[in-house]
Amino acid sequence: MMDNKTLNDILESKANEVKQYLVSLDYRCTYTPIQFGINFTVHLARQTAQFTIYYKPKNNTWKLHTVDEWVTSELKSRIMPLLGLQHTLVHEHRSTATKVPGDPSSYFEAAIEYLHILQPFAKEYIDFAIICEQVKIGLQGILSDSRYAYLDQQALQEAWQKPLSPDFLYAKEYLTQCLRICQIPTPF
Repeated sequence: MMDNKTLNDILESKANEVKQYLVSLDYRCTYTPIQFGINFTVHLARQTAQFTIYYKPKNNTWKLHTVDEWVTSELKSRIMPLLGLQHTLVHEHRSTATKVPGDPSSYFEAAIEYLHILQPFAKEYIDFAIICEQVKIGLQGILSDSRYAYLDQQALQEAWQKPLSPDFLYAKEYLTQCLRICQIPTPF
């Protein structure tokens, strides 16, 4: 098993590599290391775009995730080679074909994916706050998307203001409540 220092060094190295590349394209960006990944925020004129890259130490592989259309259309194909991945249009077509236009569940894909990945470790002493962080990112997307103004905005705001927790059961319940507020069936 990889020790924390080695993992942190790998994450920091990849974060700097991606940041330097984005700066070379004249984008300002910041990043925040998270457990097994890095959250990036790219600052555009008057708005921001976000994406996360995840690292799997067991396979020494990277995965990029975003719900931001601009990142998908403008940056994803440029960043994928830095992660040792190929950007394929077949994959993009498959993922968009299965989504219903205006489906709010896309904002919570990362949180749901983390929940599924981390569920086998629910009883381990691991910080599961990453699930809560991804839920908050999803809530922020829903709150800023005018297509979802029909949802209970007060309940969404209250959910967004809830604190993060490292507890798995709290994170799972938090995700479940937010999906319910957004009228999304729970996939677990």
